[in-house]
Amino acid sequence: MNPLDFIPCGGLPSCGAGAGNVLLSFTIPTIVSFLLQLAASLALVYVIYSGIQMLFSQGDESKIDKARNGILYALLGLGGAIFSGVAVTLVVSQVFVGGGSDILFGPTGLIANGIGIVMQVFNVTFAIVAVLGGMRMVTARGRSDEFNKGIMTIVYAIAGAVVVNLARAIVQAFLLLYL
Repeated sequence: MNPLDFIPCGGLPSCGAGAGNVLLSFTIPTIVSFLLQLAASLALVYVIYSGIQMLFSQGDESKIDKARNGILYALLGLGGAIFSGVAVTLVVSQVFVGGGSDILFGPTGLIANGIGIVMQVFNVTFAIVAVLGGMRMVTARGRSDEFNKGIMTIVYAIAGAVVVNLARAIVQAFLLLYL
């Protein structure tokens, strides 16, 4: 019997389900939601700012191009932040299940659970870095070097997630085939 079953919840999110579930089902999605709202707000501010710049450009093509790039980069950055938020939601919704009786090395043993937790932390970290890359794209304000740094942050975060998860899958496949 789980000792947390006797704790009265009173409507708290994931109450009685353990600290890991509170983190995955409430804390991380709340942080991601806040960051996405912040990115959307910043994008709106930069679109308005760039629109005002375009309005007061008085026909100067360089000012119009800078304002147009500011709007484009803000919207593309918002798209990157939304994509990253979707990635975080997918990672957080992962469920690690297994069966077995070996308490240390089995599929539900301490080592497997520890590796699962480390993998979740890595995946959430990669997803948060991707969201921050999208926010960097939003705040580029027409500067292509900052926008490109945001793109590269997202690319490296996705590449890191692919490499780490592929390594885990290869190790698991090897262990299933040869053990």
